[in-house]
Amino acid sequence: MYEPKIFAFLCNWCSYAGADLAGVSRLQYPTNIRIIRVMCSGRIDPYFLFEALRLGSDGILITGCHPADCHYISGNYNAIYKILFAKKLLEKVGINPERIKLDWVSASEAERFRNIVTSYTENTAKLGPLTEEHPDFESRLKLLQDVCSDFNFRWLVGKSRELIHLGNVYNETIPEEEYVDLLDKILDAELLRHKILNLIKEEPKTAVDIAKAMEMTPNLIMKHLLALKTKQKVQIQMFGHDAKFAVIEE
Repeated sequence: MYEPKIFAFLCNWCSYAGADLAGVSRLQYPTNIRIIRVMCSGRIDPYFLFEALRLGSDGILITGCHPADCHYISGNYNAIYKILFAKKLLEKVGINPERIKLDWVSASEAERFRNIVTSYTENTAKLGPLTEEHPDFESRLKLLQDVCSDFNFRWLVGKSRELIHLGNVYNETIPEEEYVDLLDKILDAELLRHKILNLIKEEPKTAVDIAKAMEMTPNLIMKHLLALKTKQKVQIQMFGHDAKFAVIEE
């Protein structure tokens, strides 16, 4: 069976202590994981996960304190939504979302840590190397990193728990299903816009040329181009009678 490379992000207060106890107790588990200790599972950024995959990892395991037991009160609740949308993004570019797993381990659960690592390693091995599943995986992951660097995405994901459970200043909340659906639409729009940016990065193109290359209607492409222009991501350049769109260099 293929031996996968796995990055494991462990929270300092619970799951890292659980891993340490597993070692002290001499519990045997696969050596495929490379542990990165973080202060809280809520500190994990989707950008980190895509970077780990881009650097050659076949899977990412994130473990933290059990819900309601977080050392920082709500860090693990924030992690839930970050990982949820990271997996959604992977799925949107054709990469199996099961390459990312989030689970909970307390400081006293050495046996649970061993079982989670063993099970996840076996499942990741069945998926095989990411490089073979998608030879162009780097470009796909780079696109996702561009998307999750966007301010709108980061703001909404960061406010997930507040918007769904705690409410705004008027004590208004958004049903979780409605919120996930809203962010899913934002992800689709951001993915499309970054594909457009990549397409015109080397050479300015008209809306019609972009529409043909992406097999979409000019009206839809123009809608997103105008949104990118409002965000000062693209500019219009005139070439004779043709208006072409070009990326604004930062």
